Amino acid sequence: MFPAMLAALAELDPAKWLFYDDQIKGRLSEAAQKRWETFLMSTAGRRYRTRVYNEIDATAEARGRVEGRVEGRAEGVARATLALLEKRGLTVPAKIHDRILACTDTEQADLWFDRAFTAMTAEDVVRVD
Repeated sequence: MFPAMLAALAELDPAKWLFYDDQIKGRLSEAAQKRWETFLMSTAGRRYRTRVYNEIDATAEARGRVEGRVEGRAEGVARATLALLEKRGLTVPAKIHDRILACTDTEQADLWFDRAFTAMTAEDVVRVD
């Protein structure tokens, strides 16, 4: 049954794939839905049997890598900001410490890092202009 369903989906415009796949899954029992997913993913060299799903998967994976790099960069800048404040002998209250570490916006993290060179207090680093 699944090969026939996949063959029917393959005849459709790729833009309609997800809609019809959702329609198929919505009519299957939970156990059959799991078998359908397993069937779609059971192929060597690719994650899914279908080009459309492999393209979606590749796009999502690439987006995740980019987001991970951005968040990793922001975290690195945040840690550098805290280290700089510590080296300068400034006290960093826990609330500000946590706020700096929680920052995922690289522009904000860069601004705080720049401020850490001349700030008189940790509060000056995270002030809102």
